[in-house]
Amino acid sequence: MSLNRTQREKFVSTHISHKYNLLHILPGIEQTQLAGLYLKSFYNGVKRNRLHLPEPLINGTKFCEKCGLVHIAGVNLEMEIVEKSAENNENKSRILQYRCKSCGEVKEFQCENSKSAEREAQNATSGFVAKWPSATDAASHTTTNSKVKKLPSAKERAKKRKMSSLLSMLNKKKEANSTKKSLSLSLEDFLQKN
Repeated sequence: MSLNRTQREKFVSTHISHKYNLLHILPGIEQTQLAGLYLKSFYNGVKRNRLHLPEPLINGTKFCEKCGLVHIAGVNLEMEIVEKSAENNENKSRILQYRCKSCGEVKEFQCENSKSAEREAQNATSGFVAKWPSATDAASHTTTNSKVKKLPSAKERAKKRKMSSLLSMLNKKKEANSTKKSLSLSLEDFLQKN
C-alpha cells in the first residue's frame, strides 16, 4: 500500500511524536532500562525521515548521552555550577554540570563569566548613545521603503498571464479602435445628436 504525500507526512509526524512521548513516559513508570533503546529508536526514525531536531535534543541537555534517560532536574538529574580557575589566570570560569543519577554520566556546559559579563555590559552601555531620527530622516526613510519592489502574488501573476494571451491582445486592439471611432464624429452622428 502506497501513501500519498499528506498521508506520509501525517504518519511520520505521529510516529516520531509517539516515540518522543514514550521517552518522557519512561521515568514516570520507572522503566529507565528501556530509555537507551527508545532514544536510539527515536534518533533512527528522525534520521530515516531526514528531520531536523532542535539543538537541546542533540547536544545532551535534554537526554543523557550514556543511558538515554530524559533529564528531569531533582528526579534523575543533579545540576551544579562549578567554578574552575585556569593556571596562571585570575579569571575563574563557571561550568554548569549535569550529573545523571541513573548512570553517573557528567555533562559540562560553559557558563559566561559573571565578572567579564559585567565589564562587557558596562562597556556596552557607556559606548551606546541613543539617536532618534529627525522628521526629515523619517520622511526619506518612508520614500525609500516605498521604492522597494514587492514580489507579485499568484493572483497578479495569473492576471498578467491572462492579459498577455493572444485573445486579450486582440480585445485590447479592438477596444483601442472603438475608442478612436468614438472620438471622431461622423456627419451622421453629428446630425443625430442635434
